[in-house]
Amino acid sequence: QEFNTNMTRKINNSYLLGQSNAPTTGGDMLKTRDDGTPVWEGVDDTDYVVVKWYGDRAVWMGGYRNIPGASTNVNTMDYVSISTPGNASDFGDLSAARSQTTSCSNGSRGFCSGGNEGSWVNTIEYITFATTGGTTDWGDLNVTYLGRTTAGNGTRGLTAGGETTDAVDYFSLTSAGNASDFGNLST
Repeated sequence: QEFNTNMTRKINNSYLLGQSNAPTTGGDMLKTRDDGTPVWEGVDDTDYVVVKWYGDRAVWMGGYRNIPGASTNVNTMDYVSISTPGNASDFGDLSAARSQTTSCSNGSRGFCSGGNEGSWVNTIEYITFATTGGTTDWGDLNVTYLGRTTAGNGTRGLTAGGETTDAVDYFSLTSAGNASDFGNLST
């Protein structure tokens, strides 16, 4: 309570000085402004729920082993439990040795898309976090370019950009299928 009272005073003072867009009522959620200043955001009559669909397992898929005279892509997948420090364990294998993949998740499945197998591929594969094992085919991307990035919201995955493209694709994270055109990046 003391922290809340002191913080509210500071916010109200900043608000009066025109240094903040912080509200003078509410005070239910601490937020950080772009300049790093903590402020309470008024959230009267609003419930905020933390999205926890990420789970506790982190999985790394594929990669590039740089060994002088024997460098190669790898198909291995490793995992850790995020809440417990320790070394990684074997999860299974990708369908092929691949580096520079992108990934996203819907909480129960992890998706690996694109990558380099000696040439760029449009593969979308998935794993089930709860069980260890290899990947299963999900579908194909529309485009294959170096340097794509992926994001997801739990129901849809988007892959965007790349070395010579502004294309954005999307694919369902709930039912298998190929990616579709989503639009384009601004550059």
